[in-house]
Amino acid sequence: MLRADRKYESKPVFDANTQNIDEYNRAKETLMKFEEQFSRYQLVAETTTQRMRKYMENAHWNVTVFQEKTLLDANDYYRVQKGEHKFKLPSYTAMAVGLGLTLDETQTALRLSALDFDKNKRDENAYMFVMSVFPGCTMQEFNIHLEELGVPPIVRREKKSRTKQT
Repeated sequence: MLRADRKYESKPVFDANTQNIDEYNRAKETLMKFEEQFSRYQLVAETTTQRMRKYMENAHWNVTVFQEKTLLDANDYYRVQKGEHKFKLPSYTAMAVGLGLTLDETQTALRLSALDFDKNKRDENAYMFVMSVFPGCTMQEFNIHLEELGVPPIVRREKKSRTKQT
């Protein structure tokens, strides 16, 4: 008899035989071990956003300083403070430039969230170049250098006016 000839039916009811109970108990133990290991990991693990928040706290930043130094929106500051939001690379780069981080510090922080600069992408390679050649520059200077390299700047997100036109 070929396997293709067999018909398998799933049963909606748990069959309480010895083999199934043993498998269930093993699966439950494995889940408990996983949860225990994961909770231990969370005690020491941090994301890029959480690392940026620590840097900002160390620099005594508030929302106004954040906006001035990074040219990002105030909502991004509050997302950083919550520590759960995963930003895209340009936003993290703006935060790193505003904080005056070195390229090495920035890459270390990015790796916490499995991010890194892609050397095959022109804009990301330009970010790395400007951070390494002009360390400690302001976000405005960073944007000027990017424009000189032919890369779009990392700019502030402007809110649209909601005024009615009559």
